Amino acid sequence: MKKNFWVFGLACILALFNSCSENNKTADKLHAKKRLRPVKVIEALVLKNGCVKTFSGTTRSSFTSKLSFRVPGTILTLNVDTGDNVSSGQLIASLDPTDYELKVEEVVASLERAKAQWRNAEATYARVLALYERGNASLGELDETRAASSSAQAVVKSVEKQVELVKRNLEYTKLFSPKDCNIASVHAEENENVQAGQPVAVLNCGNSIEVHIQVPASFVFSVKKGESALVEIDSINNKKFEGIIKEVGNSPNALNTTYPVIISLLENSMLIKPGMSALVKIESKPKVENNYPAVIPACVGEDSKGKFVWKVETSDFKEGRVKKAYIEIGGFSGSKIIVTKGVLPGELIVSAGVSQVREGIKVRIEKEI
Repeated sequence: MKKNFWVFGLACILALFNSCSENNKTADKLHAKKRLRPVKVIEALVLKNGCVKTFSGTTRSSFTSKLSFRVPGTILTLNVDTGDNVSSGQLIASLDPTDYELKVEEVVASLERAKAQWRNAEATYARVLALYERGNASLGELDETRAASSSAQAVVKSVEKQVELVKRNLEYTKLFSPKDCNIASVHAEENENVQAGQPVAVLNCGNSIEVHIQVPASFVFSVKKGESALVEIDSINNKKFEGIIKEVGNSPNALNTTYPVIISLLENSMLIKPGMSALVKIESKPKVENNYPAVIPACVGEDSKGKFVWKVETSDFKEGRVKKAYIEIGGFSGSKIIVTKGVLPGELIVSAGVSQVREGIKVRIEKEI
């Protein structure tokens, strides 16, 4: 009995020793894994799209007209208010025509006098010509009457042009709508004196809507006429509308050195009114169109031999070994660097802790991007 007891005790001791040994091995493995330097990596990928920029703007009618008189005067009638709908050819406003009517009468009277003088000069010339042919008038007298007739005729033609001008000015005292439009705003009142070219009313015509934005110089070269844009209208529950870039300004705004850009909406909606605020998203294409991968600037280091990155060779995306690779850069696309040599698409590149790694060390991939 005592012998069996000692045998059982020895077996327990051996089992306990083996258990401690296995635990120590497991602990050593865990400790070794913890000693691996953690690094963050990104995957070098070929950029398929450029960056997207957002700009604020306002909606406007595709046809906006500032109506003004071509002649100065006092507004006699103003027939519209803000928000009114007007039809093509409808009278918007008129000036007091009294002065222009008097001017027409004055010039017409001058024309009649000029015509009478011309007729008299023509008759005188005809008489002198008859006398000259019979030898009863000199050549000098003939030339003098001919010149007087030609001069009188020139005066008639000049006054006729003046009549056309004053009659046209009289017509300019009335302001008509060029199309079927909506009155966006009115900038004058009855009995107000206005100058030629001074806006009286602003009209929005047609159902097409445009969005006007201002683009900074750093981005304007990425905006191309005919490319697509996405428009969100705040007041319509941020509803999205497709648009196309219609115009890109060549001259900057003098106040803030931005360039005007106009986007036409492809969909006409009765919910969209001129003057609404909008957000426009424009995607810029990569400046380098190729199949080269891109990395972020934090991945790139530099030494006496040139620029380089740290690649991580791994089979399980948990642990890997670091390898230095010298690269060539082909440019930028947005905030990323295009790598034309030294990196293949899909390779893992150290993106954080670049200065802490060295050739050949084994690392723990803390985060895969």
